[in-house]
Amino acid sequence: MVNPASADLNLWDEKAGWRSSLAAGGTPGGVDTVLAAGSIVMNELLAHSHGTASDWIELYNTTGQNINIGGWFLSDRNNDNTNIMKYEIPAGTVINAGSYLVFVESMTFGNPSAQGCNIPFGLSEAGETVYLQSGEAGLLTGYYQTEENFDASETGVTFGRYEKAELSGGYDFTRMISPTPGGANSGPLIADIVITEIHYNPPSGGAYEFVELYNRSDSPVVLMSEASTETSPGVFVTETIPWRLKGTEFEFPANMTIPAHTRILVARTPSLYSSSPCEVYGPYSGALDNSGEEIEIQIPGDQEYGKSRYWIPIEKVDYDDVAPWPTSADGGGHSLHRINANSYGRDCSNWNAAALTPGS
Repeated sequence: MVNPASADLNLWDEKAGWRSSLAAGGTPGGVDTVLAAGSIVMNELLAHSHGTASDWIELYNTTGQNINIGGWFLSDRNNDNTNIMKYEIPAGTVINAGSYLVFVESMTFGNPSAQGCNIPFGLSEAGETVYLQSGEAGLLTGYYQTEENFDASETGVTFGRYEKAELSGGYDFTRMISPTPGGANSGPLIADIVITEIHYNPPSGGAYEFVELYNRSDSPVVLMSEASTETSPGVFVTETIPWRLKGTEFEFPANMTIPAHTRILVARTPSLYSSSPCEVYGPYSGALDNSGEEIEIQIPGDQEYGKSRYWIPIEKVDYDDVAPWPTSADGGGHSLHRINANSYGRDCSNWNAAALTPGS
């Protein structure tokens, strides 16, 4: 049993309730030893490298004991056993207590000549999921598994674990300030343009919704980026494409610029905020969810022939209408305010609820 003490008795009769034993032959009359969840984690990865650089995956041993991961499997698929077992970590590979281990694509999981590389794979710059599964002697054992999902990314920007103040043990797998393979993570990369106020459930109705953005940098920022478009197989053109605000479905106008240390408003009905001390943009066709949702500032990524363009989130806020998020913003007349524009925004500890200050 995965958890013999579970209160869900249905698990005794379901596949999800069972796992392989750690030791070959099992432990008849004894207790099987397993690793606690979170013992080995995917700590950081690079999925968008160019030129001679290579993608990589970093594992971290969070425990106080050395852990042998020889025979385990790394993959970017888990739809069947063959795909789960794309790269078998060589026998005898140990991650020491509190230590890191980096797998470089060109030398390991993406190199068909490398030991243990059953099906070469690479990481997608458009975002995907990476899986780690325990194994032994070429077979899956099922006693330990973990996975990490990551978004689309810019060249050279890594994703890594970031422990949040929001709750004990809570973490995000988010963009990092700089790559640190084999060492502690550098901390979350905070965009120059951030979300600073959200009015998602106005008492007077949805027409009064708005999202406030702020340029926290010392330079003006143009809300457009270059991206590659494959117009026919093997033929690429470079385009300059405006950013967008997911959650409102608003696309910023071409060549729009936010001056240094300046705020703008994206309003569902711009005329209602014409007296605001900032530029007001809109309208937008979407509607902010009164029960909470994810708002993202997205920049364009590349577009492969016959596929949709992928979009890269550079700023995310997952607001909610229940504690620990402040609840007076849920129809009580307040809006959500970011406490510190220079600190991580995807954490409710950096938000409070107060009277509206659109553009101030």
